[in-house]
Amino acid sequence: MVRHAREWKPLPARYHCSAGNITGKRPIPEKGSLKITIVTDACKATKDEVNYIEHVQAFITLKSSRRGNTVIFITSPLGTR
Repeated sequence: MVRHAREWKPLPARYHCSAGNITGKRPIPEKGSLKITIVTDACKATKDEVNYIEHVQAFITLKSSRRGNTVIFITSPLGTR
């Protein structure tokens, strides 16, 4: 891996592209799951257009009655979790 690092190309400067907001309460079924999909155009045709993704942030507000009883996955369009 260290040998290959010499060949790595640096990524372009980091940009900020907001994919959107989900508002309102979304109850999670007691014995089920909740799937939310956010569609984005990756800020196409703007100065912040995203062509490479290295880092994703999700800001989530969540209330739960049981500590440790919630699991959150962020899944890419290609299925990477």
